[in-house]
Amino acid sequence: PGAAPEIPVFPNMDNLDEFARDVRRHAKRLAKVPGFLIAHHGMTAWGRDVQDAEKHLELLEFLCRYLWEIKRWDSPVPALLL
Repeated sequence: PGAAPEIPVFPNMDNLDEFARDVRRHAKRLAKVPGFLIAHHGMTAWGRDVQDAEKHLELLEFLCRYLWEIKRWDSPVPALLL
């Protein structure tokens, strides 16, 4: 089986040109996952239309909450997510 896609996390910065360059450098990774996290800020997601982007945002939020609960209860991360 292939490697699971990773959700990229970008640093939050005031310089939007620098931020855009950082995101562009990871374009290949972003083609596999329809969204990313901005540290200490929030999530960004996209799709074919607004409804599709909202679906991706909800999925990313669910995965983050799921991983948070695993960490909170000190449970091992399921192999599926490694």
